[in-house]
Amino acid sequence: MKKSRKTMKVPLNSTSNKNAGRRQFIRKVGVTTAAIGTTSVAGCAGLLQSSTETTSNNNISSETNAMSKHELNSFVSKKINSYGNSGVWGTAQTEPDHGLEYVGSWDASKPFGDNSDKKKANALLDGVVILYRIPDKVSENGNQHYQFWLWAGVGPSKAEQSAKSDIPSFDNLEAQINFKDKSYKMGAYSPGRSFASGPVSVSAQSPDVTDLAAKFPLNKGHVKFDPDSKVGSGGMYGVQWDGNYAGTQSINATCEASWPTDQKPKFDWTLRLSAKDSLF
Repeated sequence: MKKSRKTMKVPLNSTSNKNAGRRQFIRKVGVTTAAIGTTSVAGCAGLLQSSTETTSNNNISSETNAMSKHELNSFVSKKINSYGNSGVWGTAQTEPDHGLEYVGSWDASKPFGDNSDKKKANALLDGVVILYRIPDKVSENGNQHYQFWLWAGVGPSKAEQSAKSDIPSFDNLEAQINFKDKSYKMGAYSPGRSFASGPVSVSAQSPDVTDLAAKFPLNKGHVKFDPDSKVGSGGMYGVQWDGNYAGTQSINATCEASWPTDQKPKFDWTLRLSAKDSLF
């Protein structure tokens, strides 16, 4: 026996109804992803994506794992090849003659997004923090004074450059120094204001430090200091870039700090990079 087939009448305006339903669905899902901060939405075949963030958290508690000055110079040279005028020392590309005593430096590099392979990632988050001792500057409470130099950059990886395809449109790049120990104090910092055009100038604010300065390009967006920055015991300082740019961008900053002469460097150093939501 043959089974009878039922037919269904389709309204003439079914196409517009489907489109309206789809638009309503996208609006609803878009609000949901913004609220929960997920990296993608299932069931949309990858057409709808929320923001992606990569963070590098580094706890520095001694000089043991620090790079030597020779290793730092090699690092700087490599970043010039990758970033040009957006490297560690900005448009000058070389370290200024500032007369400070080199203590150590620490570097970090992470692939952006879900791909953990640096060779296959479409972009990389790079950074370095350099620590100098300010000669003969010891405060009355016995604290030795130091000067930090911060650099962070994002750019297309070699794989992305070879593929010549689109890289994400980045919207935020941050670098931050944070002291949890109250005996470690944050001092004056730069930049201490917002910039809407480049080049951005960065320089040590202490009269005891001269010529530690650099300028870096601002391709798009704004550079500013973290509004949560705090001078004093257990303080912190951060520099941020905000924009909408699918290309190379860097940030530089410097801050003075002090801690007891018998203590080693002890601070949290954080790098953060994010790309905006996209709808295709």
